[in-house]
Amino acid sequence: LHARAAAQTKAGAASAGAEDPQERFRRTVKMRGSLVDGPVHTFVRLHIYGYDHAGNLVPFFSMNNYAVNVWRKLASGNYAVQVDTRRSDELGDLARDFNHMASEVQHSSQMQRDLLANVSHDLRTPLTLIKGYAETVRDITGDDKAHRDEQMNIIVDETDRLTALVSSVMELSKVTSGADKCERVHFDMGQLCDEVSERYDAICAQNGWQLQLELPDEELPVYADPNMMQRALHNLLGNAMHHIGKDGIFILRAQRCTEGVRVEVEDHGPGISADDLPYIFDRYYRSRSDAGKQGTGLGLSITKAIFQQHGFRFGVQSAIGMGTTFWFIMN
Repeated sequence: LHARAAAQTKAGAASAGAEDPQERFRRTVKMRGSLVDGPVHTFVRLHIYGYDHAGNLVPFFSMNNYAVNVWRKLASGNYAVQVDTRRSDELGDLARDFNHMASEVQHSSQMQRDLLANVSHDLRTPLTLIKGYAETVRDITGDDKAHRDEQMNIIVDETDRLTALVSSVMELSKVTSGADKCERVHFDMGQLCDEVSERYDAICAQNGWQLQLELPDEELPVYADPNMMQRALHNLLGNAMHHIGKDGIFILRAQRCTEGVRVEVEDHGPGISADDLPYIFDRYYRSRSDAGKQGTGLGLSITKAIFQQHGFRFGVQSAIGMGTTFWFIMN
């Protein structure tokens, strides 16, 4: 096929003069009887071909050795494999794109393994406690009401923890898979923020905290799914309480901006390091300062999926010792 394509290419060049190399490639190279229409590199039998700077059809690399070895490593799960990127033409760009793809797949695979390991760990811990205290109640403290009630309360708390974890995993799955459809309506985001903030009055009074609500006097009309936005606000406010500072203050703020409505949740806690910031929305990611703290580790991932489903811009601003502000823009 290569020899035939090369012969046709030379013949075409003689008759067509300075014909564009890409057009000549599309016209002369066929695969399985159909015309190749695409970029200047493609698969022909067991080689990848492309054009060099002089317009000559040349092999990029042989599928019989180098490329086959790369593909087999990738197919076997070795996503750390990289190809040679020393070329400075379109084929070099292809190689660099391939390496970037492999790196992204490797990161995604690692996050999946971490998620499975962390969920397994968080399931095992409460199950162990539930079994242990249930056996204690059965064998030892069955007639001691005070001790029995204390241990039964631990069983109930750990059961609630299990329920929260399973619910978070199911919610994340629904949102990311699209099973939980986004049903947009027009509503006032300021009113929703006010309603959500009222639900934190009791816990703030109990712990001596203060949730400050900062809203303009005007309405903040948006077009979104109010139930999803409510879940996102609860996740962000729950995260702020989890990292609340010594002053006991966290803030829910909404205001107009050039793109629509900007919503912020701010805390005055320990802040997030620059190393942790790029991964803070990843599934089950915990910064070093969060090590050992309770929580499913999925709240921010669910929030991210909600914003992505709406097409909203979102982000986080933080520094060690300066608190953290999560924001999103509704348009």
